[in-house]
Formats: sequence, structure tokens, C-alpha cells
Amino acid sequence: QSKKFLIMRNSLLVNQSRRPTNRSLVRKGPKVEDYDRVLIVCEDSKSSPKYFEDLIRSERLSSANVRVTGDCGSDPMSVVNKAIEIYEESLNETNLAAKYDQVFCLVDRDKHPNFSNALNKVNQYRNNGYPIHWVASDPCFEYWYLCHFKYSRAGIHKIGSKTAGDACISLLNPLWQAIFGTKYTKNQSNVYPKLAHLIQIAITNSKCALQDAESINEMNPSTEVHHLVEYLLNIKNPSTKK
Repeated sequence: QSKKFLIMRNSLLVNQSRRPTNRSLVRKGPKVEDYDRVLIVCEDSKSSPKYFEDLIRSERLSSANVRVTGDCGSDPMSVVNKAIEIYEESLNETNLAAKYDQVFCLVDRDKHPNFSNALNKVNQYRNNGYPIHWVASDPCFEYWYLCHFKYSRAGIHKIGSKTAGDACISLLNPLWQAIFGTKYTKNQSNVYPKLAHLIQIAITNSKCALQDAESINEMNPSTEVHHLVEYLLNIKNPSTKK
């Protein structure tokens, strides 16, 4: 009996040694890496936040470095105010790594009456040393998606009960459906990895459209999203450190 007891005791000790300790069960949160800490504030909780969250995951950026939020309403001024609020909160953190190096406000021109006022506020805070940037799309963020498929500077406007944003999605849908077999919807996820193979086409088309828009002072349609996308794709490069 004593021999059997010793065998059982030794077996129990071995099994206990193989069990994970409480310490090993604790999952560590995302780590702040050695590149810019970035805040991206979007005007909705659907298309643009999901796109940049997908980009962060696909490009293996740390979510501790790049934060995306759409929790601020759809008015451009609310986007700017939220960005300033979060940035100023980060300045009060005792941990220097908590401070944001760059802040981006993503807004759609569409039909917002406060668009110009919000832009003026961004410029005011930039002049006061805030690292805040304005990233506008005219008429909407989906024009950035359209740039993945073709170059177009034909005006996109309100048609009947459809907003200019709705009209842009109507232009996007046939191209989207031809490749992916389904219609585009604003709340779908995994858009970035789906479009990643077309990213350089989108960047080229977006740059050309913006250049043409600025040269003739007609911003519809155009987008500045390529500035933010290129910045994020190169953020791990030491030369991008501000």
C-alpha cells in the first residue's frame, strides 16, 4: 500500500507542476511600440473606423500605438472636439508614452453645415502647436474605396432623396459586386484586407484627384485619406518619427 501511495503522490506532484500558474494565465495587453502614437477620430462608428481597425490588424500595428474611435457623432465639429478632448487628456498622463504624437480628424463633406467651422478650429489648434490633422473626403469616405477601382472626377451630388454619400455608394456598388459578389454595406468588416491588393492604385488615383481638385478649387469628388493610409503603412520606418 505504501508503494502504491508513493506512486500516486508522485503522479499528483507531476500533474501539479504542469498546471499553468495564475501568472501564466494573465494575458498581457497590447504594448506601446517604438513608433508614433496616433489617434484617429472618425465621424461615424461604421465604415471608416472599421477600415482603420482592419488596417491596424492586417499591418500588425500595435493597438496601443494607434487608437481609432467613431464614438463622437457625425458632425465635423463633434469630431474635432472629441479629438482635442482625447489629446488633452493624454497630455495629463504621467506616462509619457500615453501622449499622442499625431491626431487625425476624419470627416465627410456631404451635407454638414459645420464643415468649414470645424476646419477652422483644426487650423487654430495647429497654430497653437497641437499635432492635429484634417482628413476630409468629398462627398464621403466611400470615395476612397471608389479610388481602388477607377479614377473619376465626375461630380457626385444629391439625387432626389439620396444624399451625395448615397450616390457615391451607388457608383461603388457595381464595381464592388463584380469583384466580391456582394453589395457594399457601411457596416461590413474586413474591407482593408479585401482591398489591400489594390492599395497602390487607390493611392495614385486619390493623389491625382486631390491635385486636380485643388488646382481648380472644386473638391467634389476627392479625398485626403491617402495621406493617413501612407503614413500608417510607413509608421514603423524611423524616418516617419516626428
